[in-house]
Amino acid sequence: EHSYAITAVCVFAMMARMIRVPFYVVLFLVSGYIFPLSAVMQEDYYETTSLWYRLFYMTPVFFNFRMRLYTGFILSECSCIMAGLGAYPAKSDPKPGQGPSKLEELANVQEGDEMNFETIHNIDEFATESVTTMREALKSWNMTVQWWLVANIYRRFPGLSRDLRAFIVMMTSSIWHGVYSGYYLSLGSVPFVLA
Repeated sequence: EHSYAITAVCVFAMMARMIRVPFYVVLFLVSGYIFPLSAVMQEDYYETTSLWYRLFYMTPVFFNFRMRLYTGFILSECSCIMAGLGAYPAKSDPKPGQGPSKLEELANVQEGDEMNFETIHNIDEFATESVTTMREALKSWNMTVQWWLVANIYRRFPGLSRDLRAFIVMMTSSIWHGVYSGYYLSLGSVPFVLA
């Protein structure tokens, strides 16, 4: 009976998270059809389009990219939820990546306490799309990795300025993503935008 209750909690949490995926998939397919990335790979694209159109075209292509990432992030969260990973009592106030922030509450866990999976909650799509600053956007994107980067990189250099520590974190993130110049250009520009 206890395992059925645990399974029910996992299924309910997974379905609550999964509900947005069809919406993101539809937006991905529609935006990819109307603004295909393959268009920029054609030779005549640069000869037949203006600079302003090419600058505009980056917006729907990046939107398409985000819809694909949202789908992937949510599906990975759902697989963790169904495996029972990241489940903590809600009263312990779990944070993405970190886990419980009120450790004393773990000693008072009762059967039937409300559980949540905030520890493995990796992306807040609404915040990512609606915040007005780069700093806020970073805090809502890939939150578990952001926590790891802050805990293991940013805090290791307390004597350095905030901007320099942010630069070190973004360079670490660039290396982590792979050896492509685009990562260094995009992630390396973040500290300057933050400043």
